[in-house]
Amino acid sequence: MFFVDFAHSPGPILYKKWMRLYNRGINCKAGVSMSEENKKFRIGEFARVNGVTKHTLIHYDDIGLLTPAITEENGYRYYIDKQYSDFSNISQLKELGLSLKEIDEYIHQDHFPQREEILQNRMEAIEREIQRLTDLKDAIACYRKRVQEALATDPGAVTMEFRETEYGFFSRNLYENGESFSHSRAVFSRFCRDKNLFECRGWGTLIPIHYENGKWLSISSHIYVYADRAFHPDAVAVHPQGYYLVTYHQGDPRKLYQSFLRVMHYAESHHMTMGKFCFEEYVLGSFNTTQLQDYRTKILIPVL
Repeated sequence: MFFVDFAHSPGPILYKKWMRLYNRGINCKAGVSMSEENKKFRIGEFARVNGVTKHTLIHYDDIGLLTPAITEENGYRYYIDKQYSDFSNISQLKELGLSLKEIDEYIHQDHFPQREEILQNRMEAIEREIQRLTDLKDAIACYRKRVQEALATDPGAVTMEFRETEYGFFSRNLYENGESFSHSRAVFSRFCRDKNLFECRGWGTLIPIHYENGKWLSISSHIYVYADRAFHPDAVAVHPQGYYLVTYHQGDPRKLYQSFLRVMHYAESHHMTMGKFCFEEYVLGSFNTTQLQDYRTKILIPVL
């Protein structure tokens, strides 16, 4: 049973319009032909009633999605009353996130199973998008945590940390093709976008340690980005589990060697053996600030 609350209805005019549409539906079901069923609508009126622009309807016509039902001898074209329902169906499918191409395929399918398959595909696409957004939310949380840790740490201090294995992806060797670091970084960033990896989760460079006679001679060999294996099961170990000497470099990245030397001197004074590789991670940079003195780079050197 359907009840109308007259006390809270929008008004008698709207109610009369609703009753006219309701009775029209009843009469149509009963096979009664009504004059309004045959009423013609110019594109401007049809657009206004549906709350869209004429350009939208023209585009729908161009792609064969919704074409005026009547074309008269003088070339004037008209929509008919039934096409309000057609437009409503298109709008509902757009709300579900279907593309116009998918909507066209859907409404021209005569059988339910084919239409159901299109909706099933859309549900699966939504699930993938939910997964992507969940990963992105987690990546932003990780990024904010790294920034807060960097800001809370004395840039001159060297500490020992135990780290669990962290996973991600590596670039190819940065200099195998004679490319600049910036070019290699751009290529790797594109790889990350294609794979739905978020660099804000954390990224840096792998550096083979080359330290001789108190001089730091190392250069980066690979870029890496962190990834959550729950979303990217093919991720590889970036940081092996173990102990690391950690420090933060504040300021110009071109002077990072000074902070590396500080860590190496610390290791020598405490008779520690370093691994073959170290890591530098860019926590605060051009993404955050335009001031070089505010840059923060995290340096990690494994202890054997």
